[in-house]
This record gives sequence, structure tokens and C-alpha cells, in this order.
Amino acid sequence: MARKDRPASDTAARPTVPDPRHAPAAPPDDAIRPDDTIRPDDARRDDTPRPDEAGGPADARPPQEPPGARESAAHVLERTRLGGTWAAIGCFAVVLVFLLVFILTNGNNVNITFFGLQARLPLGVALVLSAVCGALLVLLAGIARIMQLRSRARKHQRAIRKAAAAG
Repeated sequence: MARKDRPASDTAARPTVPDPRHAPAAPPDDAIRPDDTIRPDDARRDDTPRPDEAGGPADARPPQEPPGARESAAHVLERTRLGGTWAAIGCFAVVLVFLLVFILTNGNNVNITFFGLQARLPLGVALVLSAVCGALLVLLAGIARIMQLRSRARKHQRAIRKAAAAG
């Protein structure tokens, strides 16, 4: 086993990253002059041509794209209603499979009493039925709120038209 201060014998031929504990100290702040700093716009101070400029080495240039590659890469498929419907049907199918498994595994009959009505149903069916009734109550509350907002919007539009006609 190699010691921490010496590399292992198989890594001796490869260059290693210096240990940060033995890294050279950073120069003091007063040693860096504003003239010596490199800004992104003048990062290259020499006049050698860049590989992407004319006159640069041919092997350093990026490979040529086949004709029509940019047109196909730039073409983005937009989402459609049919695609959204397809995804929704898939989600609903998964939910229905879970509901079916839930109903089949909870097949014990229970007595249900509601406002004097009595029924004997499997437990899974009774629970799904109660969930559907709860969702319908939430739907009714949502419909009432939407109707209230539309009524206020109509009143607001009438007031705007009346003010525009008077003014």
C-alpha cells in the first residue's frame, strides 16, 4: 500500500494532480496590476488565427454538418390536443386499473345507511361511490364560484361600456 506522501508504484509514470496542501501560495493582491488582467473581450493577445477563422489549421475546424441537418434540428414538434388526449387516456386507464384492483380486493359486504335509505354494497364499491360523491360536491362549489366570477365580470364590462358612452 502506498503512503499518502508518495504515489503508488503504478501511478508513478502518470502525471498526478498536485495536493492542495502543497500548492504554491497565491501572489499578493498588490502584485497583480490592472494592465495584466485578462478580460473576456481581449482574452487572445497574440495574432495567431483561431481555428474557426480563415487561415487556421484545417484539422482544428469543427466537422461540416450534412446538408439539411440544421433544418431538421431546428424543427420542433408542437404539442397537439390529440397528443394531450392520448396522454390523458393513458393516465385514466392506469387510475381505472388501480380502482378495479381496489374494488376487487375490498369485496366484503357492508351496510350503508344514508338519509333513511339502506343498501348492502361491497366495501370497495361503497368507498369509490363516496369518493365520487365528494368530487361532485367539490365540482358544484367550483361551478358556483365560476358563475359568480362571470357575473362580476359582466357587471364590470357593463360599467366600462356605460362610462365610455357617457364620456
